[in-house]
Amino acid sequence: DMIYLLGLGFRLSKGAGYRHNRVSAIGFSNWLGSGRRRLFCRGCGANRRPFQMNLPNKLTLLRFGLTALLALVLQADQPLACTAGLLLFGFASLTDYADGAIARSRNLVTDFGALMDPLADKILTATGLICLAALDYDGHPAVPAWAAIVIVSREFLITGLRQLAAAKGVVLSSDRFGKHKTIWQIIMILYFLLLLSLAEWERQGWVPALPFQQLLWKPLGSVLLGLAIVLTVGSGLSYLWKNRHLIADR
Repeated sequence: DMIYLLGLGFRLSKGAGYRHNRVSAIGFSNWLGSGRRRLFCRGCGANRRPFQMNLPNKLTLLRFGLTALLALVLQADQPLACTAGLLLFGFASLTDYADGAIARSRNLVTDFGALMDPLADKILTATGLICLAALDYDGHPAVPAWAAIVIVSREFLITGLRQLAAAKGVVLSSDRFGKHKTIWQIIMILYFLLLLSLAEWERQGWVPALPFQQLLWKPLGSVLLGLAIVLTVGSGLSYLWKNRHLIADR
């Protein structure tokens, strides 16, 4: 390359004609530009593939955004905040079902989905529980704080186990027990959000006061909450036992 530059300079200095000099200079400029592109822009250009993401993973990312919006809505001091939260949580739960169904039917299962889909579920349910524990109904929290702590702690524990597995090159996806747990957690959160929404509709005069409303909270709500807690703790212990080799001392 250096010899080529010296020879080119000599030919230019000898004055082989304006047209020839101009063509040579243009060739040198093009060569220099291509060298810069090779040096500073490796991997760019026509061979560079655009960023792509399949539909199930897009739905998973959408659920993260819906979760943030859910937290803002449920903490807003508005007459129909719980009603809006009910709709948002219901729609986010539908995306959870949709991304899994689409990924399996179209063979779009990826490592990103296997890791981020359970994480999105955990953040969604944890957000719903924490907000319910902060919401008041008839002088009491909609969901006891201890129940929210037990469920969220289990989710953090399993998330830590997945991170440990990822550090060892292993991807842990949800098992059937964990999927049932998630379903009942979603049902439980939707149930309490519906009860809070009914109270909002009564205050707006849209529906009459229900004479058996207390029965919906205490016996039925407590049973549903207890079932969700049992499934949460049981699935967590089962998951830890099946993957105990990841936390064994070596």
